[in-house]
Amino acid sequence: MAPGKLCELERGEMEYCLEVLEEVEKTIRGKASVARLEAALNVQYAEKYENKVFQYRWALRHPVIKEAITRAIGNRFPSR
Repeated sequence: MAPGKLCELERGEMEYCLEVLEEVEKTIRGKASVARLEAALNVQYAEKYENKVFQYRWALRHPVIKEAITRAIGNRFPSR
C-alpha cells in the first residue's frame, strides 16, 4: 500500500473512532479538551468492562466459548 493511503477497512475504523469521540464529547460539560476526552473515555471504558454481564456477552462472541457455555448450560439445566 502506498504511504498515506488507507485501505477501506482502516478508513472505516477511523470513522468509527471519530464517531465515538463525538458521542463522548457530548457528555462533557464545558469545553472539551484532549485530557477531558481521555478522562471521559476512561470512565465509560471502566463502566463497561467492570460489568460482568457485558464481559459474559463479549466472551460469547467467540464460537468456541459460545459452544462450551451452551454445553455447560445444557449439562447444568438438562431438558426434561
